[in-house]
Amino acid sequence: MTRRRIIIRREPSCQLYVLGVFLLSAVILFSSISLAGAQVNSIPYFLLSSEVIHSTLLQWQDQYPSLVQVHTAQEFFGLPTAGDPEDCPFDTYVTGCLNYFAVLQDYVAHPTTSQSHQLLPTILLSGELHGNERVGPTAVMETARLLLQAASCEALSTGNTTDEDPTEAHNCRSYLQQVYNVSDAQRRWLARLLSTRRILLIPTANALGYYRNEREEGSVDVNRDFPYDLLDRRDCMQTVASRTLNELFRHYLITTSFTFHGGTELLGYEWGNPSWYGYLSPDDVAQDQL
Repeated sequence: MTRRRIIIRREPSCQLYVLGVFLLSAVILFSSISLAGAQVNSIPYFLLSSEVIHSTLLQWQDQYPSLVQVHTAQEFFGLPTAGDPEDCPFDTYVTGCLNYFAVLQDYVAHPTTSQSHQLLPTILLSGELHGNERVGPTAVMETARLLLQAASCEALSTGNTTDEDPTEAHNCRSYLQQVYNVSDAQRRWLARLLSTRRILLIPTANALGYYRNEREEGSVDVNRDFPYDLLDRRDCMQTVASRTLNELFRHYLITTSFTFHGGTELLGYEWGNPSWYGYLSPDDVAQDQL
């Protein structure tokens, strides 16, 4: 679905935008309730390619029109693409790679013209900044898949519609139970997560790097392309990936964000920069609690 926006634009400036190192804001994304204690089945998976992520997002938009809207940073924010004609050939009519993001929310309960739409808390899930760190995009997509399946399944069994299909509702619940070992209570909780907040997905922020399986976007490390710990404060916002994230943070009031990195020993913490090597971070107590 394409929606037009009138955007008041400013040129990206390291001195104006204080996005900083957005990295890992919190591990607890949604609520204090969790799936702790549930025995989750082992489900075979494979790492998703750029093309599969692109086609799956568009498929979800068609399959769940009341829950998903898909955009690109180029269409939504007027940003350029990164890459050459041979990059991301599935993105037709453009040179290079489009930067896709999806907005998950209950558009029936919270239409875009409603006051509740304006008040929804917003969560950001980012799959990667380094294109050769491959697990995050798949993890973000699988998280979204489970939320969408639970929410759509729950919508079939609300009792609010006359054309409700009890067989479809039963099959949907059975699938979640058998494949994911999700109980009725857990299904309702997952559905509530999606129905009471806005979830931004950007599986491959560094779309070019992920397609090429390279760390950088071109020759620039996206994770160093923010206005923090730079000798020259003008030396940032060179990549489409960093500018996309910057625009998302400017456009939405994001309360919690989570991005995956390909470290070997940590789930993550957000002060992996030279100024704090050997020191406790300023928010060490809060990070420890999270």
